[in-house]
Amino acid sequence: MSWIYLSGNCPYYLKEDRFQISEALAMSVFITDIKFPEQIPPTKLILDPIARNTRENVDFSTTKIADLKKLIGRPLRVVIVTSPYHLRRTALIWRRFQIDNQGLISDIIRVASESKPSLTRNEWFKSLEGIKAYLIEFWKIHGARITGEI
Repeated sequence: MSWIYLSGNCPYYLKEDRFQISEALAMSVFITDIKFPEQIPPTKLILDPIARNTRENVDFSTTKIADLKKLIGRPLRVVIVTSPYHLRRTALIWRRFQIDNQGLISDIIRVASESKPSLTRNEWFKSLEGIKAYLIEFWKIHGARITGEI
């Protein structure tokens, strides 16, 4: 059995927009209506439209992961799909979760989503946009280490 856990609140830059939509809902529409129509039933999607940041994405999933573990009778395999520059910090937070919640997760697999060419692994250092994105992630990782988040 597999499920897709989609997490994310409305991005801060859309808060004033009258057509606010959470990242979780936007991803579910993309998966079920655009990318994989009639291949992934909506019953296999678990939406968390409340999480406002990466840490909350992980924290809010704890109860659902525990429930799914009870249902299938074994630890879950987590597949993280996010942008290339965000992948390392997300994986570090999930590893911290795995340490703190022994037995819920068997392993963590990292997958980089499609991204702007300027933000990919071999191109980020060639543009100001890429350098900025990676530096922000570097400082977020550093800050999370200082606070004990990862």
